[in-house]
Amino acid sequence: MNQPLDIKQAVVSGARREDVLVSLAFTDLEPSATCFKDLTTAAQQVAKIYRYWEVLIIVDAAMAADFQPLMRSIENIRMIKVRAGVQTYQNRVIAASEAIGDIVLLAAAREIHAVDPVEMIERARRDNDVVIAIRSGTHLLNPVILALGNISGLRATTRDMATAAYPRTQLNRLMTFPDRQLALRFLPRDAGFSASYMQVKPTHNRALVSGMGPRLGLIQRLLVNAAPRVLNITSLLAATTSLVALLFGIYAVAVWLLLDTIQPGWLTTSLALSMTASFLGVAIFGLSTGLLKIIALISPALVQDVVGEEASIDLFSQVTQELNVELDTDTPQLLPKERKPADGA
Repeated sequence: MNQPLDIKQAVVSGARREDVLVSLAFTDLEPSATCFKDLTTAAQQVAKIYRYWEVLIIVDAAMAADFQPLMRSIENIRMIKVRAGVQTYQNRVIAASEAIGDIVLLAAAREIHAVDPVEMIERARRDNDVVIAIRSGTHLLNPVILALGNISGLRATTRDMATAAYPRTQLNRLMTFPDRQLALRFLPRDAGFSASYMQVKPTHNRALVSGMGPRLGLIQRLLVNAAPRVLNITSLLAATTSLVALLFGIYAVAVWLLLDTIQPGWLTTSLALSMTASFLGVAIFGLSTGLLKIIALISPALVQDVVGEEASIDLFSQVTQELNVELDTDTPQLLPKERKPADGA
């Protein structure tokens, strides 16, 4: 088993880990000097420790030209161009599916200045945990997100930032979830997923959180994600309502048969209410179970979201040069002899 890497010693000695490939995937980028500087600094930090690494950026295809300075400043970088209007969490799914690293640091560009990417990657590699960056405080909407997260089966809290390091095995499992967008934002409440948390660096002049709009969008997505559990509860209530309505109808008939006198019109009113409630219960039960089946069959598609790619990375060329593998171009190639046509052909 590989021994843990002493990061400080590696920086001094110049030794770099060669048994792991690291991917830094960024979303929510802005074509600004500050953003470019943060990404370049993170790439330099990783390059000092790991020999094989890549930077992956997800950008709107219409703004691809604005990120050409970043493409020239970082060596191993790929730019994935997506169609206009792709949502933030869908970009994270695209980044996770396109990254090739053994450890994938999925980060929001606005947060990378406040975290230690090398420490997060090394902890994820060493412990095989999903390492999540957390902030010190919470938001006013935290109780709402906590409640919706519990309903949806997610470890949702506003303390969790959008930056996390994923081991490949954990990331592959997350990508099989029905709602991969939320699973990559908040870990599912599953014993198979182990997580550790890293407090962010103190910061005073840069915001680590987005505005109210993205938070409300997150709440809306949590509500949508809670639909299967809500439909399960609805179907159970509908089935219970149908059973109770049927029992009430039987009770009304028994009263009519056993008692000598009853209020005029009571039997017909009771039977009408019983049959109406029973019919509605059966109908809602059928609709709920049908919707649950549809939800189970629907899987999000992301092939049409990717419209192009640019890259300045050739890992195989690096390996060839380091292993001193050369091609002998002076040896003449043996070509197959031409076949002579048969006589009379």
